[in-house]
Amino acid sequence: MVDSGCDITLVPKDLIKLFRSIEMKPTTQQILAANNTPISVEGEVNLPFFLDEECLWTTALVSEDIEEVMLGIDWLQRYECIWDFKTGVICINGRPAVTLTRHGHTKCQRVLAQEYWKYLRDLKEM
Repeated sequence: MVDSGCDITLVPKDLIKLFRSIEMKPTTQQILAANNTPISVEGEVNLPFFLDEECLWTTALVSEDIEEVMLGIDWLQRYECIWDFKTGVICINGRPAVTLTRHGHTKCQRVLAQEYWKYLRDLKEM
């Protein structure tokens, strides 16, 4: 999942369990969800992600609290990503890479802040 609102890339602990050769290092980093709930952090890893034949080394925090890889703003900046919302394409290192179309079941990943709904209600009342 590409998440430009996430400061740092995260990977699920279950993914790391599948690869015994990946070394997890301890970390002191602490992270919070959008609702200020702490997210457990098991450690930090350096993972090889592949885009065609190119290896994109990725530093990520490992957590049992997430279910899928979350590519954060750190990763998007490092690989100079450009996200074209009109066409649904992300360019990574100057190359079109991903069509952003989700198939199958989609679940809620975010909740809008209460202030946003108050703002919409106030606009309606004008």
